[in-house]
Amino acid sequence: MGQIAKRKLRNDNDIKIIIQGANSQTGIGKTTLAIQLCRFIDDTWNAEQKSFIDIQDYLEFCISCEKGSAVLIDEIEAGADSRRAMSSDNVDLSHGWATLRARNLAHVATLPSISMLDKRMLELADFWILVKRRGIAQPFQVNVNNFNPSKLPQRKPFPGDEHIKFRDIPSNDQDKRYLDEIKDEMIKSDGTSKIPKAEHEREIKRAKRQARKEKRNEAIKEIYEITDLSTTELSELDFVGVSQGQVSNIINS
Repeated sequence: MGQIAKRKLRNDNDIKIIIQGANSQTGIGKTTLAIQLCRFIDDTWNAEQKSFIDIQDYLEFCISCEKGSAVLIDEIEAGADSRRAMSSDNVDLSHGWATLRARNLAHVATLPSISMLDKRMLELADFWILVKRRGIAQPFQVNVNNFNPSKLPQRKPFPGDEHIKFRDIPSNDQDKRYLDEIKDEMIKSDGTSKIPKAEHEREIKRAKRQARKEKRNEAIKEIYEITDLSTTELSELDFVGVSQGQVSNIINS
């Protein structure tokens, strides 16, 4: 499955993988498997840069991140709950999964149960992984019935009854610790009006990203005005990191 994911990315496609625990169990290793899968797909992956719980942060990152990246959204049920189909986060997430195909990314999402997932999200997924117990998971390919769209997408086991064996990650692992801290802060906040520490840190990171983005855009405009570089040549500069079309939009904005 990991090789399929890499091949799809090399061919300028995207891939979406949903990871669920058997019997909606918690602490069964969903996040552990997700981390290792992201690392296998993306050699530059790290949780602080490419993992999210907040839906809006996740979507914002996907719009501008490097192609071929693996992006983890942990505990996706918060924004993909089938009982909240018209909530703003749910609509944004479903729309994002439908439109982000052109970004050439690997999306890895975890949740306790598939019943919590909006049907639209499952239809857009490529693979669904069931973590049966800690260290053992079974991957399934998601197939949509083109002739009966009202029917739930089917999950077909890989040929040969393929299973994934994955090792545990030490508690002091930097990526695991980062995600655990975010989830702990969410639990501690318990719906109070206080802003969790992790959320505060994400706001700071978001503000820094926005500041870097604005500074980059100003530099692109200035270079374009004082040089003879084309938009294509500008997009190839190391510090730019966006496509020729995005460079054109920045210049014309």
